[in-house]
Order: sequence, then C-alpha cells, then structure tokens
Amino acid sequence: MTINKSSLRGRLLLAFLFIFLLPSVGLARTSRVLVLPWKVNAAENLEFLKSAMLDMLTTRIGAAEVEVISPEALKEAMPALKSGDVTDSTAASAGRRLKADFVLYGSLTVIGGSVSLDAKLLNVTSGAITPFYSKGDGVDSVIGLVGRLSAEAAAAAGGTVKVPPIAPAKAEEKKAAQEPVAPKGEEFIIKPKEEPGRWKSGLMEGMYLAFTAGDLNKDGVKELFLITKKSLTIAVIKPEGLEVVKKIDSGPGVDFVAITSIDSDNDGSPEVYISGVRDYRPYTSLLEYGVDGYRITRTGIRWLVKAVQTDSGSVLIGQGFTYEDGFSGGLRVLRKEGDGLADKGSFTVTLPFMVDIYRFDTFGLTDKESELVALDDREYIRIYRKGEGGGWEKSWKSREFYGGTLDYIDLGGERYAAVEGGFFHADTDGDGRFELIIKRNVPGGLGRFARKPGSYDSAEVLSLSWDRGEEGLKVNWKTREVKGYIADFLIDDMNKDGAKEILLLVVEGTESLTGGQKSYVLMDKLSVK
Repeated sequence: MTINKSSLRGRLLLAFLFIFLLPSVGLARTSRVLVLPWKVNAAENLEFLKSAMLDMLTTRIGAAEVEVISPEALKEAMPALKSGDVTDSTAASAGRRLKADFVLYGSLTVIGGSVSLDAKLLNVTSGAITPFYSKGDGVDSVIGLVGRLSAEAAAAAGGTVKVPPIAPAKAEEKKAAQEPVAPKGEEFIIKPKEEPGRWKSGLMEGMYLAFTAGDLNKDGVKELFLITKKSLTIAVIKPEGLEVVKKIDSGPGVDFVAITSIDSDNDGSPEVYISGVRDYRPYTSLLEYGVDGYRITRTGIRWLVKAVQTDSGSVLIGQGFTYEDGFSGGLRVLRKEGDGLADKGSFTVTLPFMVDIYRFDTFGLTDKESELVALDDREYIRIYRKGEGGGWEKSWKSREFYGGTLDYIDLGGERYAAVEGGFFHADTDGDGRFELIIKRNVPGGLGRFARKPGSYDSAEVLSLSWDRGEEGLKVNWKTREVKGYIADFLIDDMNKDGAKEILLLVVEGTESLTGGQKSYVLMDKLSVK
C-alpha cells in the first residue's frame, strides 16, 4: 500500500486537534505517568509518527487529571534510550529513575491496510503489567486508536477522559478547505480597505527562503534579491511579472540562509549581504553594483549578518555560528571597508539566553525602557526587560504563536538550527507609536505538536501593538491569509513614490515530500490609516 504522507499529516492534525480541544474531565491528580518513546513498524517511512505518538499520548493523558512526566525530563535522565530499546526491564528502570507510578510503552504496526496498536501500562510499585491492544483499518485510524489508548491508560492510572468518535469531514467542507483563502478581487489588508493595486509574480520553481530590496544601480526603482539554498536571483518588478536580471550560484558546499541590504559605509549605495554556511561555519557573501553590473565582491565573511534599525539609524550586525553550539557569541557591529567587513565592536544589545540574531528586535513596545522582543524556540513572543542586576528578565509571553520557518541549518542527525524569517518594528499608521510587524505560519501535518514542522498550510502578516488595558498584544491590522507558507516579507517604498508596499514571499507545496515546491511574490499597497 502506498501512503500519501502529505494527506496523512493533514488528516492527523485535524483529527488530533479535534480530540485535543475537547473539554476533559477527571479526578484529582493521583498518579505520575511516564510515556516512553514509541516504536513504529512499517514498510514505508513513517518515522514522524514516533514523536507524534509521544506528543499525543502525553497531551491527552495529561488532560485526564493525571500527571505526565515531560519528554524533556526523560531525555535528560536517559538520553540514550531509543524506542527499539524499550523492554519491561528498561520501562521499570525508567519509571524508578523518574519516580513514576506508571509507565506506558508499546508499538504501532502498519502492514498493508491494517494498523495495530500494542501497548503496556506498567505499575512501577507492584510490577503488574496491563496490556492494551487495538486494531484499525488504514493509517487514518491512528488518531482513534491513540484516543482510546489514552482514555484506557488514564483510567487505569487513576484518571478519566472521554474520547468521542471522530466524524469524517463532509464533502463540501473538504472542497471549501481547498479553496484559496483570499480570492481575487477581495482586499488584501483587512483593516481598513485600501486602493486597488495588488500585484503577483509568476510561479518560480523551488523553495525560496528570503528576500530583500535595494536600489543598488541607482535607477530610482528598487530591485528584489531572492535566495534559495543554492542561488541568488536578482529581479525587477514589471507589470507582467518578475524580470530576472541575473542569477548567481551559492558556490561549492555553501548553503544560503538569509539576506539583508544596507548602506553600511554611508557612501550612498546600499550593499546586499547573503548569509551562508559552509562546513557548519559562516560563509557570507557581499554583493555590489559596479561598472560591470551586479557582482559578488567578497565571499567567506565569518559572520551571519542582519541589518537592524536603531535610534541612530540602520546598523549591520553579525553573530558567529559553530557546529558545536549553533548560533554563538555576542552580536558585533560591522561596517563595510573596502571589499570586506570590519568589526567595530560589540553591539549595544546583549542577547538573552537561547535568543539569536534572527529572533529579536529591540524597541519600546510597551513604552518601557530597555526592552527586547523575541521569538522563543516554540514561536511564542517574549518580552524581556532589564533586571536590577542589568541582565534580561522575561516579563511577558504571548498566548498565541507567531513566526514559523522552514529555513534550517542542518547539523546532521536530529540536530539543526532554525533561521527565523524577519520581523521588525515600524510605524505603519503614522500615530507616532511603533508596532511589531510579524508573520504567522500555520503548520500542516502534525502541526505544532511536531518538534520540527515540515510544512505549513496558511499564513498571514500582522501588525501588533501593546494594549495597556489588557496588558497584552492587540492586532492593529493583518493581511488576509494566503494558502501556503510565507518565507519572508518586506514593507518598503519600491518605486520611491512616497507610498509603501507590503511584499510577501510565498511558497506553495511545502507538504510535498518529493519536491515540487513553487514560490511567488505578492505585493500590495500598504494603506492602513
């Protein structure tokens, strides 16, 4: 049997969300349950189900008023434990080590169209084992099997939970879900209505990661500079679509990961910096325009870079990267000198722990001094303020998730570093107060329950500001959702007519496991006053 993994991931997400969002009732917490890594036996590659099973069981059993030991605690206590190593003996050992009352473990087997779930619940104190077995028809039945196992295991451990049947989607609902979210003719910015002027490029083969804009040739119109892992494309926006001016390969062994533009030496001509990695070390390139056109004038720059806006203007900053630590070291102020970059010392901002160059902005979102805004590793907005000792202290965390990226630096095995797309502050409505402009990608497949989302279904860009009364973020405006994944976005005056545009770099087909992704640029006038 050939399994459509993309379709499966989507159906699993919908079904799991249905289960997860239902109210649960139960008794007071009386037991601690440890869920061990799940084993998946299948002819096809269904490895993603391992983490999905662990996440679903942990979440659902925890909702039944039973205390579930976090997977992170298990990983810290027994880092070498793999799903194939789990036996009755190792389960008992893990339970004792983590002071669990019960340990749940087992396997999922997929043979042809048949799916079976074998599980055991071990009573750590008595050594008694309660077996569970269930069988389903087709991989789509996994959610129902997991739901029943969660309820039965939770009840045996002293909790209780109801798992109602999952109704299949109606044909008309499936059809509606496949329709574009923002059909042609509707306004792009929801609040308020703007003048017509939307522009969309043709489809480009492959997944584009990021883009920037700049008038390097000083013709009065800004060009677009777009990157994939292996190439840089320079293009001009024309009424009929994007006109490619030049395409440049990344070079042997180099993966591009980010791009930014700035006139760092204040000579009146901006430069474009393409951050790249080779052999797990920064390998950034400098693009300029001269008598012979667009040309890479320097490669091998040892920083991953980004242009940021400060009170004194735009500044180019850089951060190191190593195989051992990922993003490493403090932020440095960089300035173009000749054909290279000079290190001008430490940037004024020292990043909090676990925040990197692509995950922060610094400005007075809540009108407080010494404030930093960041996306954490689970894509929640965090606000940091300076503590009495001068270090950063977490002061607020959003309830909703934002950001979302498919731009990764692969470090081998299960190790990777995520490169988050841009977010920044701006005053788009002219009221004198900064807003946080940020994208939000909604994951496909197993959604946010997957540790590393592999696809995204829909996306939007939002303007957020601080609501003093609610002590939280409010939405000032947002774009209509687009179908697919927003890799990057810009707000810029592309033709220097005094009116700014919002540009989205959108990728379709991210759910495909065999390639086939296509990208395009969507542009509209930004009129939100």
